[in-house]
Amino acid sequence: MLKIGVLHETPYSGIREPHDFPTPNLFFDPALGRALYLEYLSELVFSEKLGFDIVALPEQHSKQDNMDPSPNVLVSYLVAQTTRIRILPFGTILPIHNPIRVAEEYAMLDVISKGRVSAGFVRGGPTNYLAYGLDYEKEKSRFEEAWELIVKAWTEQEPFEWKSEHYKFNPVSIWPSPYTKPHPPIHTAGGGTIELAARKGASIGLGFTSTNDEVRDLALKYRQLYKSAHGLTPSEESVGVARSIFVAKTRTEAKESCERHLLHQYRVLYPPSILANVKLEKQLGVHLYWASRLFLTRERYDGLVEKGNHIAGDPETVAGRILEQQKQFDFGTFFGLFRYGDMPHEKAMKSMRLFAEEVMPILRRH
Repeated sequence: MLKIGVLHETPYSGIREPHDFPTPNLFFDPALGRALYLEYLSELVFSEKLGFDIVALPEQHSKQDNMDPSPNVLVSYLVAQTTRIRILPFGTILPIHNPIRVAEEYAMLDVISKGRVSAGFVRGGPTNYLAYGLDYEKEKSRFEEAWELIVKAWTEQEPFEWKSEHYKFNPVSIWPSPYTKPHPPIHTAGGGTIELAARKGASIGLGFTSTNDEVRDLALKYRQLYKSAHGLTPSEESVGVARSIFVAKTRTEAKESCERHLLHQYRVLYPPSILANVKLEKQLGVHLYWASRLFLTRERYDGLVEKGNHIAGDPETVAGRILEQQKQFDFGTFFGLFRYGDMPHEKAMKSMRLFAEEVMPILRRH
């Protein structure tokens, strides 16, 4: 059965025009920020009451499109306020953090939640490294080693020594150890981690900024690499796809209600980091995913719909388009991004409720 989740990006809606990266924080109003955090948390808690299976929160730094530099802070609140829903912080950007601290925090959340928290491991985009004063090309090589160290810290029951290219720890013995045995399920995201995810047997998430054509190619690549590494086909739940969503009573109402908020996301909130990636791509002479997203900042609303990034309309239309993508990409988990740009809380909640009441039952039957 298809798992249905909510992806939340915690955008700062007070920015009215794009700036350079990083945007000066003099534009941040703490009162507005607090109000937004409280709204976002209430939406995530509400997700459980509506019957969603999972909520996901990505980590970002120095970005107004996602003011969540520490998803585990929000996760700890959600663990206390919910009882059933699965919670996925994706990720932790491993190369910019101490892997022992990451292992400890995830183990702690896993124990408190009684196994409801998945572990998100991601490389993260270049601007996250810029925000921490790190060299993207040098630091990203830490990713696989950090992954291996964390898993060993979770599963090894005796203190051990770790000495390798990037990390040196002696002794290692984390407290607490995980509730989930042998360790919490690991999820990663993005085309750049597909080979490692397949080899490690981790689930993979493909984002709402990737077009249908891109998602199709990446999902196929993941399955081929997974089968090559393990000799079997991964489960449907191993692939998750995210799309921005808006549900209304009619197609016309849906477009009129969400168009300007969606374009605010792409034309105001995304450009600072995307343009920074374009500049960095030229300097490094390497392909960067987020630099390739520049075309989205110029895209029309209808173009985002045609490319599959955005799904909006009446319940039947929304359900039909999700099922079309599921048939094409063969994913087992669908994440809906219900709030984006400067969309008001009440409008997002109404869309979420309509999705849960009229779209979700259709998806559950397939």
